[in-house]
Amino acid sequence: MCLATWSLLISFLSCLIAGFFTEPVEEDADGNVVNKFSNQYVALLLVIVRYCSMLLLYAGIVTVVVGLFVMTPETANGSGSIPFLSDAVNATPMGEAPPGSPQLLLQALG
Repeated sequence: MCLATWSLLISFLSCLIAGFFTEPVEEDADGNVVNKFSNQYVALLLVIVRYCSMLLLYAGIVTVVVGLFVMTPETANGSGSIPFLSDAVNATPMGEAPPGSPQLLLQALG
């Protein structure tokens, strides 16, 4: 969800920045708005940034949807169930994995 949120912020800022580099708005014969950039390199950079942010948004959405179907109470404990990553978390120098939300709740209740 953080990935999708940041991608929306990047897309929003790139749209705002594009306003500084566009010439006055013109219309074509059909009445559609035609944006013309004063610098083509800036236009290319902003288009690339906007499409990359769109791809990040889609990746974030797909990740959240996959997580909805893959997460179980056993894997939603803060350490996950990814084989190598969760093994690295369990083998911390302190000797214990970070507490998950059920453990924190039990500690808080007493």
